[in-house]
Amino acid sequence: MRLDETLELPFSPISAERVARSLGPLAGYLLHGKCLRVTNRATGNLPSLPAGPGACWPVIAVTNQKWLNFLEPAFPLPLRWADGQQDNDPRLPESIRECADRVRTTLGASLNDKDAKEAARYRIWFREPMEGWPDLQSLVFPAGSAFASLALGFFSLLNRVTPFESTWASVQWDDLLLPVEDLGKKVDAALRWQAKSFYVAAKQSLDDLNDEQMAIVRRLPNKPGSPSVGLGDYFVAGLVEPDASDAEACLAYHAAIREVDPLEAAKYYLKVLFRHIARKCRERVFVGAGGSEDLPSVMVTIVTHQIEPVTAIIGVLGIRKVLLLYTASEPQMQSKATDLYRQIKLNWPDCQCDEPVGFHFDTESNEFPGDFVASLRSQIDGFLAGTRDTEVAFDIDRGTTLHKLALCKLIRPDHWMTTLVHPMENRKIVHGAERLMLWRAGDDWTRPFCPLDGVTGDGSAE
Repeated sequence: MRLDETLELPFSPISAERVARSLGPLAGYLLHGKCLRVTNRATGNLPSLPAGPGACWPVIAVTNQKWLNFLEPAFPLPLRWADGQQDNDPRLPESIRECADRVRTTLGASLNDKDAKEAARYRIWFREPMEGWPDLQSLVFPAGSAFASLALGFFSLLNRVTPFESTWASVQWDDLLLPVEDLGKKVDAALRWQAKSFYVAAKQSLDDLNDEQMAIVRRLPNKPGSPSVGLGDYFVAGLVEPDASDAEACLAYHAAIREVDPLEAAKYYLKVLFRHIARKCRERVFVGAGGSEDLPSVMVTIVTHQIEPVTAIIGVLGIRKVLLLYTASEPQMQSKATDLYRQIKLNWPDCQCDEPVGFHFDTESNEFPGDFVASLRSQIDGFLAGTRDTEVAFDIDRGTTLHKLALCKLIRPDHWMTTLVHPMENRKIVHGAERLMLWRAGDDWTRPFCPLDGVTGDGSAE
């Protein structure tokens, strides 16, 4: 007898036992309390949800009233995304497999070629171990609302991070986030598993929810773009923040949340990730002549879209005074400069940093603007008044080519020049591979790389 036919039998101890045996390890997830007690399967504890990268637990509402003789009104399916399987798990209901295919196609469309090639191999399966799970192909129910949960599992496997078992969701996707049916039943299922939050679409009706249900419901804002952007708040809340001492896990977590919430990623960078990056930078710094006794403590930089390298240099070198210059004719640069200024004041309160200084520059001119150089000289000379040349570093990797050429006209032999070298991928910094370069303007650039700590007077490591 097929499982759907077994579920339509009248309730009795015999039929309950038949259903329980048919469900196998799923019995603890799907059967209601009375059925578990009658079949002596009540343990007092719920089975665990899947864990690790790729894990997901879409919550399914029962639509066939006869099945409620044995099943909870809603339940989580313990699933995971597997890498290397040729197809989705054939034991799963067709609606789940179809929804998984939509997740893979939709999220994969927004990936770069490398990640898209990897993600194309992902398939949805029961959680590990793979053996022993029942055949659910005969069960017919709508599963469009599983999209959000399946998407988080997919995203977590792609980024090698762990989903948070206390964060649930039920959201459909069709070019935008859509509400779902039977929300109350699904939230009750989440509460049984002690969920702390349950994410729904902005347009989801909450009229039928009670106070206990409302306490964990979170609305997702309407955000245009890919589903990973629309589900961004859920993705950030739904990923386990790793132990701050695990550098590789912190790098993976930051890379994941940066994809969906750059502002949250920037906070995490300064709160957790920076100390790992600073440590690595100190282990591999190019230092020219001059030595550690007079490393620069004052810096001049031009603000660009990438502000993290500037904060890295400030933190690694212990810069105590910095001048932030930006192109006044570009509103985005003014905003970036303000963000950088606030980050410095908040995270390095001992670093003297005045309001960013805007300069005007004719980007359409084909001639090198001498008045621009003179203007920069006036601003920089005023900032450096009373400062020895040996204390000053110019960040030479910021701004346009002409900006850099203008700065070079103002750098004297005893000034330091510095830059944070870092690989880029999809126009974003790949953190963990940064390398700080630091040398005198008058150096011959032949000094070897050596640790920042323990640099001797001739630029060599002790």
